[in-house]
Amino acid sequence: MLIMIAAAAVAALSTPPQASADCRTGSVYFRSGRADLEPAAAGLLDTVYALVGSTDGSRRAATITGHIDSDERAQGLTTLDEERVAAVWSRLEALRAGRGDPWSFTVSSMDDTTPARPSSDPEQLNRRAELAVCPTAG
Repeated sequence: MLIMIAAAAVAALSTPPQASADCRTGSVYFRSGRADLEPAAAGLLDTVYALVGSTDGSRRAATITGHIDSDERAQGLTTLDEERVAAVWSRLEALRAGRGDPWSFTVSSMDDTTPARPSSDPEQLNRRAELAVCPTAG
């Protein structure tokens, strides 16, 4: 199932959102109670970086926002959103540093305040880190 979600995220990242034709957005999903990247998610980030990484030296601004679901909140796992952001940032930063691309990062965590789906949804998509990558001037 994670592979299907990862494939959907790649498709979402390869299509510009309506808000800005220059930005790419998507999400990385996590298992309940976990903040480590699954191999498919790490591969997804590698693919994303290859798609939107700078090949011409232009700057990119990446925003990473972490989320947990209501079950994780009830279990007291309220730092998982920050840990998920850190996992995504670490992977992207390693790729960026390896190529020397001029990226900047903004990170935040939203706890369970902005669910992607209702908590009763059987396919839980709230355990995620959202990523937006946009070109910037300068």
